[in-house]
Amino acid sequence: MGSFDTVESGSVAGADPQGGWSKGEVSRIVALPLVATSEAIGVLVAGLPPGAASSAILERLQSRALLATAALVRRKRNIDETRRVARRKVLLESSSTPAVLLDSRGVLAGMNRSLRTLLGEVPAGASAGAGSADASGYLGAQAAYLFCAREQPRVEAWIHRVLSGEPESPLPQNTCEAELVNGVRVRMSAALPAGDDLVALQLERASPSEKTFQQSRTEAELQNVLEWVEEGVLLFDTGQQIRAMNTRFAQIAGLSPGEAEHSTSLDQLIAQLAPKGGDPDAFAAHWRDLARSIEGGVREEFQLARPVPRVLERSARPVLDPGGRPLGRVEI
Repeated sequence: MGSFDTVESGSVAGADPQGGWSKGEVSRIVALPLVATSEAIGVLVAGLPPGAASSAILERLQSRALLATAALVRRKRNIDETRRVARRKVLLESSSTPAVLLDSRGVLAGMNRSLRTLLGEVPAGASAGAGSADASGYLGAQAAYLFCAREQPRVEAWIHRVLSGEPESPLPQNTCEAELVNGVRVRMSAALPAGDDLVALQLERASPSEKTFQQSRTEAELQNVLEWVEEGVLLFDTGQQIRAMNTRFAQIAGLSPGEAEHSTSLDQLIAQLAPKGGDPDAFAAHWRDLARSIEGGVREEFQLARPVPRVLERSARPVLDPGGRPLGRVEI
């Protein structure tokens, strides 16, 4: 069979610049269009020598055309992806304001250097080339993971409302204020279209407001009151995050200061205490059932087998706002 080449933009790859095939070598030239999704992306040209126009040769040419089409489609996809990544980088790095790119599920698709600096991943005085948006361990995770554990349910709910266009009645319109994993408090602005089915969120440091100050003061006062109580006390919110735990509870439960500090949710607390029960699986299941089904007051006893056998009495009640809506529960 004579030589053949894929053609793009009207040029023949490998053709002889002095005149192509010499006279007598080729009696027929076959051109097969390369089509992908109803779009012509190239042409396969083959020169056939005399007497080589059999159906078998034409079938082989069609097979070669399919391979060439697949190769060109793959190359086009790689080029398009490179361009998309470049557009994302330009979009993010063109702003000095910390920003992230999210997909429709709220998953992080990119973050700029300003945000990585705010998170402490890149030193503030580092050169412009330090670090990479692709090097962040947060990419591919939910955006809510940028925030501390107690803030994650609220942030995730806000992002869902923004991406789905739902109203955000209890929150300031188009903004959400929360604390990052490193303790820095930021305010997020509403999503902006960024192309490629992505949206951009901008973040800025939140200046302490009177409301924030009063909230911090109230939480400090609550913690001080709980420390005076002789019983162990736990305060949960509706997302099963621990809002308050006094030192007496940690002592009764046999938690070290470090274990108590890192127990910020019911699941984490169960992971610490279930192994100390006589039947760890039943212990964990019952506590989760209590958290799901509590409506009125509950009073019960449960047993810890380790480090020494003992029976503890627990009472639990829901915590409601003035309108009767649940805010969480308290366990004593």
